[in-house]
Amino acid sequence: MKSALLTLIALGMLGAPAFADAFTATIKKEAQACTDALLAQKYDVVADATHARVIEAAGGKDHMIEMIKTTMAKAEEKGIKMKSTEIGTPGDVTKIGAMTVSIVPKHTVMSFPGGKVSSDSALLGISDDDGKTFKFIEIGSMPKEQIEKLFPEFVGKLTLPERKAPVVEKDQ
Repeated sequence: MKSALLTLIALGMLGAPAFADAFTATIKKEAQACTDALLAQKYDVVADATHARVIEAAGGKDHMIEMIKTTMAKAEEKGIKMKSTEIGTPGDVTKIGAMTVSIVPKHTVMSFPGGKVSSDSALLGISDDDGKTFKFIEIGSMPKEQIEKLFPEFVGKLTLPERKAPVVEKDQ
């Protein structure tokens, strides 16, 4: 009996990395699809990939889509264009209450008249269905207090990354 229990524990430990890898692959794929949709101006897809609490706080899906469109149009009027977004390897997958969460690094490059700006930020991937699908929140530009207001269950249980200053490169 004791050896059977030890065998089960050992098998469980061997399976843990594969289990985490499955989450990592899902998170990265879905996060990249979300950022690719933003680049392609498919704002309905971006809204569908956004966590429901953020959509609700924005006043609903339609309102959120209009906010994104307006923001992107204002940036374009100023000559600012998003050139690329690359999703990095998601961080540790953590269970907080009924949610499965991971912080996902993101590198974005935007052009502006006279140069470009690169920024490293993060998305917060949240699954409400035990990791089958993830929804995202852009946490690089969202104040910590706002995140904690939307997700009070994360307070003291999730360490958010420090914000990094963007790197501006002017044309020669």
